[in-house]
Amino acid sequence: MTTRFSEDVIPMTDLNTSAEEREFMRAVVAGLTDLEAGRDLSLAEVLERLGIG
Repeated sequence: MTTRFSEDVIPMTDLNTSAEEREFMRAVVAGLTDLEAGRDLSLAEVLERLGIG
């Protein structure tokens, strides 16, 4: 069984997305890139940086 990606079903150029949706997806990709590069924080570190913990 081969893996099918969304662009195999619906061409990416046919999708109508708002600027907000595109910005959100860019942020998701940036976050995943950071994780792959080892740039991550624990929940405790995040809370401390935000002054919540």
